[in-house]
Amino acid sequence: MTLTLYEKVSLNFGSGVVAVALIGTLSYVSLGKLAIATRSAGDTEAVLEQVESLRASIDDAGMAQRDYLLGGRSDDLERFENARSTAQRNLTRLQGIGGAEGDSRNRVDSLAPALGTHLGELERITMLRQQRGLEAAAVAMNDDDVARTHDRVDALLGELRDDQRLVYASRTREQAARAGDAGIVLAVGLLV
Repeated sequence: MTLTLYEKVSLNFGSGVVAVALIGTLSYVSLGKLAIATRSAGDTEAVLEQVESLRASIDDAGMAQRDYLLGGRSDDLERFENARSTAQRNLTRLQGIGGAEGDSRNRVDSLAPALGTHLGELERITMLRQQRGLEAAAVAMNDDDVARTHDRVDALLGELRDDQRLVYASRTREQAARAGDAGIVLAVGLLV
């Protein structure tokens, strides 16, 4: 059976339409997966940045508190209060970021009370310096509970950072794979 010219043109045109629709659908799905992978990597990067901001604000609070304990200057006390407030805000931001999942989410949840205790200890020692002098504050600073609380916060931040670095590496590999898939689909589509 021979096809007429009209039937041949219709068959070729129909095949082209099907191929374009198929390539378009595959491209859409592939680019959607790339967008999800990119968003996941971005969320993890945001968690890492917030962990570093939190660590820096905790360190700032500790340094300002020590400066105040040693010198008794009101500007050091003000720096301590500002850094303490910044640390609380950074923790709240970290809790609000959706990139932390599983063990990382549990560490963020464990971090809140530990950080509250640590900052409370720093503030208590600062008040001791104001009310009873440097010697009372120095004795309080040498309390093992104060050191353990600081070490606990530091350990949780380190574990969270390490977890998120592994997740970020995995998510960036996934992002690269999805970008490669999208490139292949688009190249095949152009050839077709």
